[in-house]
Amino acid sequence: MAGVRAAAPDDYVIDHVETKDPVIFVTVDDGSHLSRETTQYIRNLRVPITTFALPEQVNRHRRRFVNLLRQTGMTFENHTQTHRTVSSMSYAGQRAEICAGNREIREVIRRQPAFFRPPGGGWNDDTIRAAKKCGLSRIVMWNVLADGGTIVRADGDSGLRRGDIILLHYLDSLPSSLDVVRREASKRGLRMALLRDYLPPTQSAG
Repeated sequence: MAGVRAAAPDDYVIDHVETKDPVIFVTVDDGSHLSRETTQYIRNLRVPITTFALPEQVNRHRRRFVNLLRQTGMTFENHTQTHRTVSSMSYAGQRAEICAGNREIREVIRRQPAFFRPPGGGWNDDTIRAAKKCGLSRIVMWNVLADGGTIVRADGDSGLRRGDIILLHYLDSLPSSLDVVRREASKRGLRMALLRDYLPPTQSAG
């Protein structure tokens, strides 16, 4: 699966969560838009979502996102300022891009991002240094892709397991994809949880 890499030795870069609890983690990245149907679905079912939307997208849908934050506890994390592939940039460029993403999300949401997800899943040692310097606790990847209503695991297996970090996007298909995840989780005795509840934010510095 594109974008999935093994965790760094110090566990700063993760693609799943080590836990004995029967939980999975839904993360939703950038996409075309946040529809009213999607908003209603997330609100009505209280889906706990870790959001990696771009600052421009969060600002454009400010009212809907802020309402979801209040109604569901959704968290807002860093996916860069402009969706550039950070692994092709210098350390200084990565630091500027990531720190700007922090600043712009905080201006809209009034809360500091805790995690970073590099666009396309590409990262290197400079990305770790830059993310830490910007005060981010971890780089969060994923080990399951669920866009389009199908569940694809990085390990080639099927279904969901506890600790999985699932990637989706803000597309028209998001409600149906979330429904597939919800049904599969229920079948396996799993529930959705917020990453911040299992990976408490800590101030990082590099």
